[in-house]
Amino acid sequence: MSIEFYLSIHTTMNSLRLALSRSTFMLSERVLAPSPLQLVRLKSTTAKPIRLFSPAPRRLEVAVTPRKVTLTFAESPATPLAPKATKTATTLQDVKAGIDAKVRKVLNLMEANAATKAAGSATVVKATKIPKTTSKPNKEKLITPDATVKSTDAVPCWVDASPTHIAIVIGGQYKVFALNDGWMTKARDINWAETAAFELLAQILANQGRSGIVQVNSDSAAALRAMSGERVRVPEIMDSARRTSDILKTSMFTIKGVKVSRTTNLADRFTRGKTMNGYEEMGGDIVVPEALVPYVTAL
Repeated sequence: MSIEFYLSIHTTMNSLRLALSRSTFMLSERVLAPSPLQLVRLKSTTAKPIRLFSPAPRRLEVAVTPRKVTLTFAESPATPLAPKATKTATTLQDVKAGIDAKVRKVLNLMEANAATKAAGSATVVKATKIPKTTSKPNKEKLITPDATVKSTDAVPCWVDASPTHIAIVIGGQYKVFALNDGWMTKARDINWAETAAFELLAQILANQGRSGIVQVNSDSAAALRAMSGERVRVPEIMDSARRTSDILKTSMFTIKGVKVSRTTNLADRFTRGKTMNGYEEMGGDIVVPEALVPYVTAL
């Protein structure tokens, strides 16, 4: 190897030492030198070869970020140094953009669901809920729902009972039955007599060959429940409702029950031995159902 080659190497080393010594004085007092541990963990991400020697002196520039310290050599003091964007900043921007996109998607979905519900509530008609019964005297209801009955088709009837009499009003006619002595017991009370009034009415309408819908007005809630198929704790009341159901199965009419007050029940006057103008007593023989013969007598 020639002497010129060794001299060239010696000159280059001196230039590098001079550049490093100058860069030490150019560092700002605010710059914190990285710890040896951080320098050991840093890895180069560039694929370009690094030039260790340069014929011209270089200036060392330091760029410090919260997660990275970058050392860069400049050919001249006028060379601008643009630190590369860190991967952390890019990652944070991507995460923020992803969150914003998800929030917008959720908001759009909520608006769409709200619009769908608003449109559905304006077009869907709520169905009328039919009360659920725990026990039925028969497979079909004895009293038809009010919504299916027209006032022009319904025949107005009234039934009522007192401790001594049962009265039935059909249109402009009435019929009174006497309750026999000893009829009232612990198992048979006034509600049983009110239910028996429905049974007597059904028997009379069947004998008349009535068809269509019959509107029956009663002031007894227990009798109306039994006739609508609901369970009543008194067995005698349930037995009377079952017998009425058997009559309806072989007839051409149905019963529509309506709850009224005692003061507006037209049959109440007849149970107390009174009459009303415009009403006449039913003629002909009235057949009392066999199960009621021990307790009821037609007058």
